[in-house]
Amino acid sequence: MANIKGVIAKIKSQYESATSNPNTTQYWNLSSAFDELEGGLREYMQATTKDQINQIINRLEAGHSLSAEDLELIRLWLVGDADYYLKMENNYNDWLLELKRLIGEFERIDEENLGITQASKLRAEALDGIRVLGDIVFLLKQQERVKNFESSVKDIDSKERKLIIDLLRGKIRSPRE
Repeated sequence: MANIKGVIAKIKSQYESATSNPNTTQYWNLSSAFDELEGGLREYMQATTKDQINQIINRLEAGHSLSAEDLELIRLWLVGDADYYLKMENNYNDWLLELKRLIGEFERIDEENLGITQASKLRAEALDGIRVLGDIVFLLKQQERVKNFESSVKDIDSKERKLIIDLLRGKIRSPRE
């Protein structure tokens, strides 16, 4: 497990370096530190609750009902990151507006009189569209993860039990999941 405070200090230091001397290397280093923090927090969560998860797996295998606390812990293990991301993300409408703006730019293209300068500008807008769509798709993927989780634990049958057991065991075996 990573030293969480140490990684946060690294993030702060790399942020200061990146903002005082902006370049791709500085921001890639900052991105790597964020990745290290995310992984360290995931490993921390798994290490501190592994015994409880093993007990839940045993109850699932025995066909016992799960308590609200059991379901909440499973939720945190499987979709907690997605759930909290959806609660804090507030740019979705901005992304949709930006996408609409970009499509409006594309609709104004006069293809017969398209010059190289305008083509270059449109390429930049296409790249911006790709970036915005990446944000939109990521948010929608998190919504789907939460929705699928809620559906699978609503009425847990033998198929859902096996799926939940397999997912939890997979996370226990591989702390990078």
